[in-house]
Amino acid sequence: MYRDTIFIFYIVAIFLSLLCIALITVVLVNRTYRRNKLYLSTRNFAVTITLTGILYFIFYYREVVQSEFELVMPYRIVDYTLCCTLFLAWMLLIYRMLDDDKYKGIFIFAWILFICRLGASLVIAMGFMGDYYEIADDRVCIIWSATEVVFNVATICLIALYAIYGVRESINRLRKKYIELCSALLIVWSVVQCIVDVGLFFGRFGVSAWALEFPDFTGPIMFLCSLATFVFVFKEDFSPLFFAKRETEPAGDGKEEIACLLDIIAENHKLTVREREVMELVYEGYTNPDIGSMLYISINTVKKHTHNLYEKLDVKSRIELAHLVNAQGNKRQ
Repeated sequence: MYRDTIFIFYIVAIFLSLLCIALITVVLVNRTYRRNKLYLSTRNFAVTITLTGILYFIFYYREVVQSEFELVMPYRIVDYTLCCTLFLAWMLLIYRMLDDDKYKGIFIFAWILFICRLGASLVIAMGFMGDYYEIADDRVCIIWSATEVVFNVATICLIALYAIYGVRESINRLRKKYIELCSALLIVWSVVQCIVDVGLFFGRFGVSAWALEFPDFTGPIMFLCSLATFVFVFKEDFSPLFFAKRETEPAGDGKEEIACLLDIIAENHKLTVREREVMELVYEGYTNPDIGSMLYISINTVKKHTHNLYEKLDVKSRIELAHLVNAQGNKRQ
């Protein structure tokens, strides 16, 4: 039962991750989205989840099916690289959601932490670890275990800090829930991985934690992160807006038709001229920094206009705004 459950979680997690990547790839076919850093960051996070799930599935398959417990150096290098990259990809994604350069300092610290953690991990993996992640030198084992704990605590604090800022700054409920869920899952995974790693360093799990049926959270966490990312991609900023533009595009001049629709909505809901401009750019898929640059206003001003826009239109997200425009277009046809 234990082995079957782990196997199922890994398979489903990889499948969902591939669906996310496919969906994002379809959206990025449109030139409007190719330079959107939020979309690209989401794609990178989904790709990292997929690769991490595939790697641990390979580990599990080799051990359970092929009875090969040892992991040679290339496997260990890829393992540490993906683990460090996963946390960095998530922090980059939250940073893109924040849409504010005042949080850039925190992200720079995240990059520094990533470089230090990955560099130190690779040195230990290549110079001191055996094929079962054990470290023969007791002094190195103690020092590296303590360092690993410090790195994990720093990573957890950084994710928690970013999550707090992300939830506080987001005006979208779905985005808040996405940040809360994935941040909590990655924090739990970081704690569990730290416990497992330290146990492997000291040889407490022998050649395998799976053989002792130590709880494996990697599969379920990758599954839940993949599911949350898929929902976020589909409902928030990706395919709905992409297909919304296609649905409302008439046979003639599409831009004039859309502009006319937005003018009607602006008049019906008593939008200001600036709110009308912001609505059009939001509908076209531009991020807050993009809108600020195009209208020569600050990001905080963009957020204020967006908040007022959502209240007047009685919508809670970009997808609902897109549906509102679609509904107006359908009425005119």
